[in-house]
Amino acid sequence: LLAAALTFLALLIGMSAFVSWREIRELRGSFTTVQLESFRIADQLQAGLLKLDSRLLKYADGRRPEDWRSFEDEGRQLDAWIDQQKTVLTTPEEKAVLSDINAAYDGYLAAATEIAAGAAPFDKFKVEAAEERLISLGLKLANAHREALGSFVASTQQSLALLQTIIFTALLALVLLAAWAASAVYR
Repeated sequence: LLAAALTFLALLIGMSAFVSWREIRELRGSFTTVQLESFRIADQLQAGLLKLDSRLLKYADGRRPEDWRSFEDEGRQLDAWIDQQKTVLTTPEEKAVLSDINAAYDGYLAAATEIAAGAAPFDKFKVEAAEERLISLGLKLANAHREALGSFVASTQQSLALLQTIIFTALLALVLLAAWAASAVYR
């Protein structure tokens, strides 16, 4: 009976240690991935918008069809990239901000199309305001990513604290059981 109890406690400690190591490895990998992802999405959105805005300004300056085609191509690529981010995001907050980004981006493209069609004069301030809104939403998305990261870290820390408690309790029980066994054997 004593040998079975000692074996059970040793297995419990070993299993807890294994799970702890696995959790820590996953936490390190996920922390790095999620942290980089939040910055990457905001940066890529901002870079794409600045590039697109440059194409629009170039078109507005010269009204050359090839400049408009470049704008449309870049616009489709950025729109496709925004749509792809739906599969990357995990929290409802992130998805809501991405939905806002998608709607604001569609408005930006519609305004640019009106300019190209001659339906609206080129209004640099209107274009910059739309761009600033999109950049602001990109930063809001990065903040939502950081909050998701914080929640992930908090839940992992809670799991690790529980595992530490289990390991410490099992170790203490093992030591007490060994002391009891030693006193029983040497009586």
